[in-house]
Amino acid sequence: MHVLIETINLLKPAFVVISGDFVHDKENKAQLDGFEALCKEIDSRIPLYLIPGNHDVGNDMTAEGTKQFVRRYGSDRFVWKNKNGCVIGFNSSEIRSGDPKREMDEFQWIEKQLIKCRKCNHIILIGHHPFYVRSADEADSYDNIPLDVRSKYLDMFCQYGVDVVLSGHLHHCAQSYYERINFVTSGAAGRAFGKSKPGMTVVTVLPEIVHTNFYEINHLPRTINMLEGKIYRKIVKNSLFFVKGISIRKFV
Repeated sequence: MHVLIETINLLKPAFVVISGDFVHDKENKAQLDGFEALCKEIDSRIPLYLIPGNHDVGNDMTAEGTKQFVRRYGSDRFVWKNKNGCVIGFNSSEIRSGDPKREMDEFQWIEKQLIKCRKCNHIILIGHHPFYVRSADEADSYDNIPLDVRSKYLDMFCQYGVDVVLSGHLHHCAQSYYERINFVTSGAAGRAFGKSKPGMTVVTVLPEIVHTNFYEINHLPRTINMLEGKIYRKIVKNSLFFVKGISIRKFV
């Protein structure tokens, strides 16, 4: 984890998002203190946003779990916006909670932010849980958003022109498209599953495209090339970095 933080401080992103599962046991003080110590290693001039994973609110995803998270960290959502792009972080555990009111509250909050971002060139969403892993109509599992609410979110994302939906949770990388939307699940910043290695996904936002690339921890970037390929004709002040557990967003 320290080498990821060193990379963050080297690249000097405009802000950092840690996208959940800060600890394994939210009641373990040593784990909570250790996480906070890691956060303090991030350059204090870089704003830090936190959104919860299931381990941060509890796998039972109670309303009290979310309240505890907000009391400890200040918020379970965020919005970052400039004229070129908008990044919306939301609490996917509220969607998975099984409580219709809490799920609807999250849906309506996300839609409200999307309406405000309609004039942005690009819209990026980030939550802890993937909406799906392989297929938009796949059966419910521990790894995805329940099918009975999944479709209305996918439809809403299409309606408002979302470019990319980022997630973590799986501890390995995954990617798929729904209509024109790129769904990207980053590998873990800490413990990776299977043959995966820890690392981070770098997302570069330019006028024509939102580009993602996963870097394993032994191949982390020292700089970001904003001119890769002919499509990158013009450098704009927009760049974003994402990691499962840590998502590092940079709008240079």
